[in-house]
Amino acid sequence: MKYFTPDQKHHILIHLQARRKGVNPDDIAHQHGVAGGRRTLNRWLAQWNGTPQSLERKAGSGRPRRLSRAQVTRHLKPRILAANRRAEPIHYPTLLPAITAATGKALSLQTLRRYGKKQLQVKQKRSTKRTRDERQSTITYIQVEVM
Repeated sequence: MKYFTPDQKHHILIHLQARRKGVNPDDIAHQHGVAGGRRTLNRWLAQWNGTPQSLERKAGSGRPRRLSRAQVTRHLKPRILAANRRAEPIHYPTLLPAITAATGKALSLQTLRRYGKKQLQVKQKRSTKRTRDERQSTITYIQVEVM
């Protein structure tokens, strides 16, 4: 999603007000690459008082997080680290009920994945499957040449 500066929004709204007959707000939104089209322009227009400063993002605006950063660190991170120590893949669908029960908050699977990716920097990797013996073995084998 493209984010616009207040000056860019101001320019787009001036263009919207000065539009010719037959040009609808959806066309202007498409021309400037505004996702959401007419609805987004109408929301900006309701906030706008003719100055770019009125279009700045206010502190605390936007949707609040479902889980705080501390809750993600307390409930999600230990489960991911435990899976890493066991050399097992992380399956978010199996983590979701445990996190929901621990926090008492309903989460979507996508939100849980986003917290893992953005806050905890969990990366998706493909690796070779290891047997149980290979995972438990800590012995390093050294090849010795016999003469």
